[in-house]
Amino acid sequence: IFERGYILASKNRKSLIPTRMGIKVFSYLNDRFGPLISEETTRKLEEAMWLIENGKLNYQDIVRTLRVEIDNIRSIS
Repeated sequence: IFERGYILASKNRKSLIPTRMGIKVFSYLNDRFGPLISEETTRKLEEAMWLIENGKLNYQDIVRTLRVEIDNIRSIS
């Protein structure tokens, strides 16, 4: 995201600052794919990856679920 120019580091390097392009990209993605890029979805996917990694969940089940969600979003768009 740095290389694409979507964010910059602050002068003291303690925070990230979105550029105009970064804000536009976020707005575009959020408007069209909000449910897929939400913090809640990210949290669920990270938890699922941990479960897969530890042999407690089959990755194919997650892929199947994601495909259904993506197809639902595509049909709405």
